This record gives sequence, structure tokens and C-alpha cells, in this order.
Amino acid sequence: MFKSISLTCSLLLAAPCLADAQEAIRETTKVRTNADGTQEVRRVSKIIGSNVRLRGSNDFGKVRDVILNDNGGVEYVVVSSGNRSVMLPWNAADLNYRQGYLAYDVDPQAVQPLYFADDAWPDIWNQQYTTRMRTIFPNVTRPVPAVPPPGAPVIDQKVKVNERTGKVKVKEKIRD
Repeated sequence: MFKSISLTCSLLLAAPCLADAQEAIRETTKVRTNADGTQEVRRVSKIIGSNVRLRGSNDFGKVRDVILNDNGGVEYVVVSSGNRSVMLPWNAADLNYRQGYLAYDVDPQAVQPLYFADDAWPDIWNQQYTTRMRTIFPNVTRPVPAVPPPGAPVIDQKVKVNERTGKVKVKEKIRD
């Protein structure tokens, strides 16, 4: 009985502090102000699962993953279409955040050469792949990959994600 009274008193005393903390978080959250004056926080979690539309197809597939560049910006979205996957350049998409879709101004047949198996992801730095991508999306430019200075150690990284738990393991090995 004494424990439940103590817990109740503690919660009553802590409630104003929690409300203040929530207000402080709300004040420091960065939001985007839309043209109509409304504000929203744009999160990747809202993009994953979004519908992808191609010219003439309003249900091409769904965004399943996001590929980041070296600067932390979105480079590609990985789209599941049927039982296949394709990477499409982020900066070629027209994003309708409110209605939850990305639209690309290309025909579904144009992206056929970009399909890949789940166990054979494409090498996005490969010249053949980038040429294929530029042919399909001619107005998309890619950032130049960062090149380490001469003599700098090279870090090999292996990243494993446990699909069941979502835990990420990173192993690094430094080569001279």
C-alpha cells in the first residue's frame, strides 16, 4: 500500500517536469514550414513504404530502403516492385510527402536494366552502372566520391544487420 502511495505521489510531482520537458523538445524540434503555412517534420520513416509512381503506372512499387551518400544525404531509394528491387536516384523524384508517394518521369520499361537480386546489390560506383543510370535519368548528377589523401590509411568496413532484431554490427580493419 505504501509503495503505491509513494508511486502516485512521485508521478504527481514529476508530471509538471515531464510537461516542461515535452515543451522544450517541441521548441527545439526542427520543422519545415510549407507554402500554406503548416509545419511538418520530414522523416525517412515516412518515406519508407511510400508508393512509387512511374510514367503511366501509379503503383510501380514501394520504397523499401534509403541509400545515403558520404555526406549523409539521400542518394537513392530502393524500391520493391513485385519480387524484384531497383535503386532509383532520389534527386530525380518528385516527392509528394502529404499523399505519400514518389513520382519519376520515366517509363517502367526504362528502369528494367536497373533491377537487381536481393543478394546481388549493384556497385553504384561502377562506371557501367553510372552510365546506365545517366542514360535513364540524364538530369541527375552524382557527387564525386571522396578520395583519401595519398598515404592515408584505408578502412575496410563490414556491416551486418540482424534482420530479426535490427541490430547493426560494424567491423573495421585499417590497412596501410
